[in-house]
Amino acid sequence: TSAPQGKDGSAYSIMPEAKRQLLTKDFLLTMARNGISLTLPPDHPQKTLNAMRLIAATESESRLRGKLTHRLYRAYWLEHADVTDSRVLESAAASVGWAIRDIHSCLDEGREALKQNTEEAFSRGAFGVPSFWVNDRLYWGVDRMHFVERALGNQEAEPLRFAFPKEQSAQKGHLTFYY
Repeated sequence: TSAPQGKDGSAYSIMPEAKRQLLTKDFLLTMARNGISLTLPPDHPQKTLNAMRLIAATESESRLRGKLTHRLYRAYWLEHADVTDSRVLESAAASVGWAIRDIHSCLDEGREALKQNTEEAFSRGAFGVPSFWVNDRLYWGVDRMHFVERALGNQEAEPLRFAFPKEQSAQKGHLTFYY
């Protein structure tokens, strides 16, 4: 792609405004359907590369990684903290019991781990996010989460395609389909 990626920016920043608005609405609807709280930060999207590096610097199977992920989610999506600021990252780590002596060294470690994780994902067939593997089977896309849940043992998991947030009432409308 010719769109800027990673440290150079985001494809989001060069996207047509109509597409950006539609993706934002779809994202908010998906989160509401899944009962996930968030509000869009006024400066969304932020470059979250260092936040990803910090998470990658933890042990992959550790409780710390899960706690830190949740804390950084809260910082960005609920508190609208600037996750590009190393002080915010240090504070998030400290709040989950991780005393980082040198944030820059930690981020350097995370850089390598994130690079390895990304290379492994591509080598296993990933082509976008979100990508999940359950028992060596790839699942891609937020609309496939019910398949992931079923593969993990929840046989009651169903797609949320037709489930709307409780705040909305059923409405009749006119459908125009372009093909």
